[in-house]
Amino acid sequence: MSDSNRHGYLLSQFMSPASNLRNDEFGGTPAKRVEIVLRIMRAIRAVTKPGFCIGIKLNSVDAASSNSLKDVLEQIRLIVECGIDFIEISGGTYEDPLMVQEAAAPTKSERTLARESFFLHFAESVREHFPKVVLMVTGGFRTRNGIEKALKSGACDLIGMGRPATVLPKLPKEIILNEEIENEDADVTLEKVGLPWWVSLISKKVIGAGEQSKYYASQIQRMGKQQQTIDTRVRIEA
Repeated sequence: MSDSNRHGYLLSQFMSPASNLRNDEFGGTPAKRVEIVLRIMRAIRAVTKPGFCIGIKLNSVDAASSNSLKDVLEQIRLIVECGIDFIEISGGTYEDPLMVQEAAAPTKSERTLARESFFLHFAESVREHFPKVVLMVTGGFRTRNGIEKALKSGACDLIGMGRPATVLPKLPKEIILNEEIENEDADVTLEKVGLPWWVSLISKKVIGAGEQSKYYASQIQRMGKQQQTIDTRVRIEA
């Protein structure tokens, strides 16, 4: 089971100095900002069996500067010492939607490569300081080649795929692990989500981020209702 510390939500707000301005036992220092997470972990351990798995999702955007990286690593140290089973790394919030921004590159292949390495640099820093912790990286992966490169780099042990899986629920079996599909064809790049006409009149990227999140949430709802998901993969004509 994963304690999913989703970016921009309550636990993430506690851990981030950008949103946590408290000066009590839950704020003021990196250790105090992560205290609520540690208490939740201890409470879970107190009522579950020893083999019960607990994971946490961390926001790499909070470690964008060298100063904040030190703070985040201190929080991770406390989480690891508390007995976390795995850490999932991704990033972005509605205020800073890194996950939905396109990399500025001239070709599709270069854009894909940049997207698929979004959070690996932060994962490498975590791996360097905590070599034994199980790391998952989620965000931007669209190709088998990108996934294999990330795993072989040693920066992570697991790969998470969110949006592609809402489009193709059987993605691992039918494409990524399907030996009948060549590496260069194992690609699940998605079309951009169409936005309402009035979005072009507003300069804020957060509107686009919200619309995309809303769309993929609707895909999950379709699966919950046992309805067919809408395939929005990019078609490449020969």
